[in-house]
Amino acid sequence: MPGYKSNIFAGAALAGALIGGSMYMGWFDAEPLYIAILISVAVLGSLFPDCGGESKAPFAFYAILAILDIALILNGYYRWSCVVGLFAMLPVLVKVKGWADTWWAMLLVPAPILALPWIFFRTSWDDTLPFFLAAVAGYLAHLVLKKVA
Repeated sequence: MPGYKSNIFAGAALAGALIGGSMYMGWFDAEPLYIAILISVAVLGSLFPDCGGESKAPFAFYAILAILDIALILNGYYRWSCVVGLFAMLPVLVKVKGWADTWWAMLLVPAPILALPWIFFRTSWDDTLPFFLAAVAGYLAHLVLKKVA
């Protein structure tokens, strides 16, 4: 079974490749901070299925969430910081082990990234779609690594 470092690398690499390819094709354009946040979301997606275990994945997951939350606060994105804080509680509230390592969970777990901003802030889905896709890409990297290993 791949370790948390492999998941971090795979999530970041897949997200970076998808973002780079999308930018090359002219489908997507973003600032470096936005790209860094998308890659962070992908890494979080790659770590989430292992958050219920005894590995170092939960520590890495929460460390990245804390850094992301601090960056949002320092840049004045307080409402988004609240959403990140809510996501930080999910692995503690829901038993992650078992069901999280499934293909359907790859779409279900990141779904609140699309739904919650719309419910709370009336944000358009196309504003949150890149974050949803980044989380799905990270999750996919985790599942592929697990299948291959």
